[in-house]
Amino acid sequence: MLDVANGITSGIVEEIVVLGFLVRRLEQLGLRDWQILAIGVAVRASYHLYYGWGVLPILVWAALSIVLYRRYRRLWPFVIVHVLWDTSLFVASAMSTHAGSVFLLAEAAVLLPVSIGLFLCWRDQIPIGPASTP
Repeated sequence: MLDVANGITSGIVEEIVVLGFLVRRLEQLGLRDWQILAIGVAVRASYHLYYGWGVLPILVWAALSIVLYRRYRRLWPFVIVHVLWDTSLFVASAMSTHAGSVFLLAEAAVLLPVSIGLFLCWRDQIPIGPASTP
């Protein structure tokens, strides 16, 4: 249970600190796009270095999240996907090695469409409420 709480808090804090604060502050300072991207990726990678080579996918996630955040200005889809991923890592670690690997692959296959759906909903591309009458 503590692992799930840790996944929730780390997902919220990481996205708010890196995207919601750091990227915005770097933009306010007038840095170029590539500088914002490099600093944001470096900061996020710095607290995942204990993963060893496992930090490489995080570099891709960090770069993609910074680019998408700067384009759409939506923080909550990143928070939700991050929380789901972190909590799933804790669940998978409690499983056997093979079952945990299958679980993570299945969850990654689900998270990609869910994250795209969240972006579309937050961008008002998919109406969530009742349809309006003309």
